[in-house]
Amino acid sequence: MGTKFCPAVPPRSGFITSRRSPSAATRDEVMNPPLHSAQLRLRAKGSDLNKVSTLTTDASRPHPTAHSARGRGPGRAALLVALLAAAPATAQEPTPLDWPSQHRALAAHISDALVGINLTMDTIHSLRQTDKWKAIRCQAMRYGAILGSTVTTKKLVHRLRPDASDDESFFSGHAALSFGASEWKIEMGVPFAAGAAYGRMAANKHYLSDVFVGAAAGIGAMQLCEK
Repeated sequence: MGTKFCPAVPPRSGFITSRRSPSAATRDEVMNPPLHSAQLRLRAKGSDLNKVSTLTTDASRPHPTAHSARGRGPGRAALLVALLAAAPATAQEPTPLDWPSQHRALAAHISDALVGINLTMDTIHSLRQTDKWKAIRCQAMRYGAILGSTVTTKKLVHRLRPDASDDESFFSGHAALSFGASEWKIEMGVPFAAGAAYGRMAANKHYLSDVFVGAAAGIGAMQLCEK
């Protein structure tokens, strides 16, 4: 009995694909179930909410320059003190803006009135603020800094006034207070302050450098706080 030889069946052309058993396909679907359209929308919405929360958190964090801006007040005050100490306050200056002697008392009264107007209007402005107590505290801080620096500088420098009435010419407290109280309305407060400073020179009570440094002291005091 002869042996029969079966011819080898040649493989099909193309790629050989493997088929998974039904049990393997079911196991993959259980482990990694397909996402439906509703689930995809929920996942996208959750991603958007995470982005919004991250942006909100970043926006709520204080900017690093905010703290540095708050700390500028003492630095500017120290700079002002250094400038005052370096000023040639003991030197004599010409007084070309003084009025004749018979009108100097009137110039002094006008200067006092202009300072009083700025102080009154600045107080009214503070009382009209939403947080009036904060504004009043800020105003008191400014005035205290102005008066303290004025009195201290006068006692240290001993500059003789142009009319030789005393040695408290440097620097002008009228100019410092009037400029320090000019924030209530800049377009009106600053001219009133300039008029008060000019009145002190017209009354022959101060030199030009006295009122200039006084104005700088008042403007510097406004940087200590915000109403």
